[in-house]
Amino acid sequence: GTSDVGCVSMLSQKSAEAIHWLIDEMGIPLTTLSQLGGHTKKRTHRVPPRADGTPVPVGFTIMQHARAAAASMDGLEVRTNCAMKRLLTKDGDSDAPPEVTGVEYEDAEGALHEILCDAVVITTGGFGFDHSDGSLLQQHRPDLVGVPTTNGSFANGDGVRFGEAIGATLIDMDKVQLHPTAFIDPKDPGNHTKYLGPEALRGSGGILLDQRGRRFVNELDLRSVVSQKILDRCDPYKMPDGTEYRPWSWCVLNDEAQDKFGRPMLNFYKDQVGLFEAVEGTK
Repeated sequence: GTSDVGCVSMLSQKSAEAIHWLIDEMGIPLTTLSQLGGHTKKRTHRVPPRADGTPVPVGFTIMQHARAAAASMDGLEVRTNCAMKRLLTKDGDSDAPPEVTGVEYEDAEGALHEILCDAVVITTGGFGFDHSDGSLLQQHRPDLVGVPTTNGSFANGDGVRFGEAIGATLIDMDKVQLHPTAFIDPKDPGNHTKYLGPEALRGSGGILLDQRGRRFVNELDLRSVVSQKILDRCDPYKMPDGTEYRPWSWCVLNDEAQDKFGRPMLNFYKDQVGLFEAVEGTK
């Protein structure tokens, strides 16, 4: 495909070292292994649940440890509630691209500031939320315009555009993944942003059923395969006004799958958000 062989080799050969660095150096207990979508072996590292069975969010835990480590470093300052506005540059030699010298950002009070530096690393949340005219999604994946997203409004592509504005080369802009499972909230089915139906639901034994109660896919197949099967085999969702929405499926977990996923987290989806229902027996 279009993968960079060097990057793929580095990821596959060095990922274990990165995991051990997080465990040994950062103190993150990534000791639980799970088999998720597209895997032939258990290779997803997670944080074990608490003593009462409450699952521990792995992303939050990693960021919590990373933030504590950053706070302990001399000369490192983390600024939040700020919005980057543009890259600062100065002209290079005649044929050279401009040199990045820093960033301009807006603080929570609306004041503009500049930070001058030797290097800028742009890490952004993508552009999957913005479906407007002229959006990056419309430019690079017009087939996904109108498809709901699990991203919030922050994922509008600003970081990519800042780089593009000074002549940065963009690659793989069409590589936007369609995740198989996100929850349709019956109270607001047309909301553009959905709660993510985490991969762990299927990794814990949850199965997907069509509207006639038939299982139609290996839930741990590649995300692209599971997504396409839902589109091909399931009926459109009936909106309150009678119109048809996108195809959807049921996600069903038996007692064993519920225990494995974690009942406290499942209860959050069921009781606090209203995205699951308890069912006794079958119809």
